Amino acid sequence: NVVYPGDAKHIVVGNPSRRPLIVFLPGTGTNPEDLSCILDAMSYEPGSGRRATIGLRYEFLNSNDGTRNARCATTIDTAACLKNQHEDAIYGGNQQPGLWQSVNPSDSISGRLEHLLNYLHKTFPTEGWSTYLTNDMKIRWDRIYFSGHSQGGAHTAYLARTLKLAGAAPISAPQDSCIGCPAGQ
Repeated sequence: NVVYPGDAKHIVVGNPSRRPLIVFLPGTGTNPEDLSCILDAMSYEPGSGRRATIGLRYEFLNSNDGTRNARCATTIDTAACLKNQHEDAIYGGNQQPGLWQSVNPSDSISGRLEHLLNYLHKTFPTEGWSTYLTNDMKIRWDRIYFSGHSQGGAHTAYLARTLKLAGAAPISAPQDSCIGCPAGQ
């Protein structure tokens, strides 16, 4: 098992006025600073500077995707278990007690991203971070392009399936495996 280091830093690079914003979700046990070369490459726009790119730190499942798949296979509804894990990581909660740790909503993907965008807007009000927030300061999902690696890529794929995003590019993902499920699930 991997311990979630809740104090790891997000990485923010580039110009928020260049839409869409790119948010990268690292995989299990990986911090955004471990992927600074990927974030740098994602933000690069030839001839026009850097697009705003965030390497987001969030509370991930404390074991790899294969372990999660095996744990979900022991439940009555494997497909629902896999969905619940993504929702817990994205929004917070613990829909499958005993299979993984509870995720505090403030440490979830949406909780951390919303807090970070609000912080950036308040700290740098003229840079345009409010472009990625609604009038009530919630996330404007449709103006954000998500990418992620491994478990972060699986969450990216789930976000793309369930929300209107500016785009999505999972890397080495999703690795969800519905062990014992009927074909097509």
